[in-house]
Amino acid sequence: MPRASPDLACAQCGAPAVGTDAARKSVAVLFADIAGSTSLIEGQDPETAHALLRPALDLVAACVRRFGGTVNRVTGDGVMALFGAPSAMEDHVLAACCAAVAMQAELPDAAPGIGLRVGLHAGEVLVHALHADGASGLDAAGDAVHLAARLQQAAEPGKILLSGTAARAAGARVTALSLPPMRLRGITAPVAASELTAVAPELTRLEAAGAATLAPFVGRSRELAILAEAMDAAVACRGSAIALSGEAGIGKSRLVREFSRQGPAELAVHEATCRRWREAVGFHPLRPLLRRMLLLDAATPAAEAQARIGAMQAAWPEPLRDADALAAVLDLPAAGPWRTLDPKARRRRMILVTVEMLTRLAEAGPVLLAVDDLHWADAETLSVLAALADRLCTLPMLLVLSWRPDFEDPLVQNPTVRVLALGSLDQSDATDLAARLLAGTDPAEAALLARRAAGNPLFIETQAAARREQGTAAPLPDSVRALLGARIDRAGVYEKRLIEAMATHGEPAPIELIAELAELPVNNAAEAAATLTARRLAVAEGVGAAAELACAHPLIQEVTYADMTRARRRVQHARSLHVLERRAGEAVEPLAETLARHARIAEDSPRLVRFARMAGRRAAARDANTEAVGFFNDALEALARLPGADPALAVDLRFDVRDPLFRLGRTAEVRTRLEEASRFADGLGDPVRQGQLAILLSHITWLSGDHAASEAAADRAAAIGAARNDTALAVRATFQHASIALARGQHGRAADQFAEVAARHGEVAPANRYGVDAPLAVIALCYGARALIDAGRLEEASARVEQAEALALKVNKPWTTAFARVTRGHWLDASGESDKAVPMLEEAVRLGEAAEAPLLEPVTTLFLGTALLHAGQAQDARRVLERSVASGQRIGFAFCQPLRLARLGAALAACGEAAAAAATIAEARAMAARQGEVT
Repeated sequence: MPRASPDLACAQCGAPAVGTDAARKSVAVLFADIAGSTSLIEGQDPETAHALLRPALDLVAACVRRFGGTVNRVTGDGVMALFGAPSAMEDHVLAACCAAVAMQAELPDAAPGIGLRVGLHAGEVLVHALHADGASGLDAAGDAVHLAARLQQAAEPGKILLSGTAARAAGARVTALSLPPMRLRGITAPVAASELTAVAPELTRLEAAGAATLAPFVGRSRELAILAEAMDAAVACRGSAIALSGEAGIGKSRLVREFSRQGPAELAVHEATCRRWREAVGFHPLRPLLRRMLLLDAATPAAEAQARIGAMQAAWPEPLRDADALAAVLDLPAAGPWRTLDPKARRRRMILVTVEMLTRLAEAGPVLLAVDDLHWADAETLSVLAALADRLCTLPMLLVLSWRPDFEDPLVQNPTVRVLALGSLDQSDATDLAARLLAGTDPAEAALLARRAAGNPLFIETQAAARREQGTAAPLPDSVRALLGARIDRAGVYEKRLIEAMATHGEPAPIELIAELAELPVNNAAEAAATLTARRLAVAEGVGAAAELACAHPLIQEVTYADMTRARRRVQHARSLHVLERRAGEAVEPLAETLARHARIAEDSPRLVRFARMAGRRAAARDANTEAVGFFNDALEALARLPGADPALAVDLRFDVRDPLFRLGRTAEVRTRLEEASRFADGLGDPVRQGQLAILLSHITWLSGDHAASEAAADRAAAIGAARNDTALAVRATFQHASIALARGQHGRAADQFAEVAARHGEVAPANRYGVDAPLAVIALCYGARALIDAGRLEEASARVEQAEALALKVNKPWTTAFARVTRGHWLDASGESDKAVPMLEEAVRLGEAAEAPLLEPVTTLFLGTALLHAGQAQDARRVLERSVASGQRIGFAFCQPLRLARLGAALAACGEAAAAAATIAEARAMAARQGEVT
């Protein structure tokens, strides 16, 4: 891991600005220990002991490095290794399994008489330098390390114990014998483990998955058409080569498989795959294909294979009569004269004979030759394919290659090879794939998953699998993190700083802003941005200084952020908070949500109080009530951490959170917050806040059916308002008295008082503390109309409804619009037009749901159920009224609960359930008596 540069520090706190000394990584941890080492070297001279153990330890280290791992700790008799650190690597668990199997297989030859115990686990660790200067290499910390060590200690000599997590990650490419859950020292819960016995790294993901478990194939009609046209030309002996270039998981191999299934009946399909960890082995992807051509299998002895090649020579054309070269390609023992040839001459003859062999594939008819993953090809294979591509124009062969976009080889520029860039699925196809994989879920969720994966089929598939197994809160799939992490970790220091700044910022921003967040000069940032864009890790929209930069897609942002330590995140968020606040100056309100997020993670409590409160108010104003509650709670928690916090602010924040909590129907939390506010307010001696508290207490007790307590609190508010000549408080106290009158069936009084509230709201500044504003006037008009309807004064009620509808149109909020629709529907129902009332009330239900206001549900469903009952739809009425009663009970909305029960009783009676109806009506009467309400 690179050392931290002294100039890379946060301007605010001085902490390292880049997490070069530590990072979070998803890794495989391997421990290998020599069994019985103590007895083996007991009494031995130190040099003799070293000579006994060293060959085994050297072999273990060599196997780790062969498969891309890092040996980060060597003890006298054991090794700890990491796969996926310091740089992420794809298939890191498979690589660790390969290394473990290799060391056990090769140990008897390297160190006879010595046995190894191996333990392997996968998980997230903190990778860090052993010392502050980083000179001593790397170490890792976390539960994953301890579990791997305990598995190694529990393993028998010669065995490999694999955790359940690692086994699932390696998948079908490993063979493991499941064991009973194990009790390991220092670990509380039993651990799922298995014994690793074999590994098959040569299997591709498609081969390992098997046809039965493949995800649906969607889209790619353009690419299939191009391949089909090229295949038609090949059938006419005008062959060609097409290369599919695309990121890992984009569907290159799957496209070839689907195309091969659609080819002509006489088409012969031959496949070869370049294997990771075998890049240095010449001809390695072509050797299995050639052996199949010669009818040789893995069990054919070398002597028999050579004899068979010799016997076939006479029938072959002159260029193929090179048995020595073909035997060498197949890794068979070479004859004496062959070994004496110049290496360059041997290589030329091996390439030539391989090209000739591949051309013979087309002798019997049209051929599709697919060679996958050329980014892992050896130099000899690439030379063979380049020479073959030059010969295709007269052959009935279509050569389909695939590689990743960062592949660098002359084949990329070869004019005989047509490169077809395979991009992401379009949003429609990506959503279709996600929807099929998430069968039965909300289509919006499928669209969201598709966008998060940026149309990458593998990422969609792995996310969907995690979603099915772990629910909606499924974490970032480990395979996705490894694939993208490997790309991100190849970035340079400046590129890494820039992408971390983008991941922290979380949204597109001008390059000059991202440069400041990353603490880079703009010219360096622009160069780094160009590199990231070229590598498809970032996207830039626009040109020049106006260009906006962002992570290429959400998963790149998530992986970058996941690899940052918490300390690093705090530093970066603190930097973002400082820069954005300074740039905004006085106009910070539009950035409140962003600033609150940065302040929360930066653990800057004073700024979090300020910006979270501001963000909460903005969210509440647009009826984003859940979001508003989250911000207000953030502010309250931050305020509690501040020494000597202002008690007035503590009261006000609890008043702020009350409204969105109320709309969400979380009435118990409302009461808790108001009780807390009361404790803080006692020592303030502030009549304004005391009046506000009285109003809010009056409202919540009214809602809960305690109308006596509600009236007492409203009286206190009215007295304070009169004493201070506070019009806003007096008007709001009147609203509370009117609400109590409505509950008690005092319809005339309620109608008059609600009319007074609606008429006088304009006398009060909108910024008053008591919520006297146009939305409250809408509610007052609606409640007043309801009182008039219940009193049979339908004509007067109609005028009120029209006023409410007109004002609701100006307010333009789902909450108030729903109230107006409910009232109009109630009026239509009371006027004998229930059929017209039903669609109006159904719209009110939908508006309440859109307003994220569960508190409206008991109201809207009460009147919808009533209208359905009056319209003769008893069963529908029963269903809706049962929902109304249940929602009222769930949120503690006791006001009108007797009425809801009474209407449900009527619906039950209409459905012929007399006993249930009688019991429900009796319950309604008892509750009404307790609360002093009329039904």
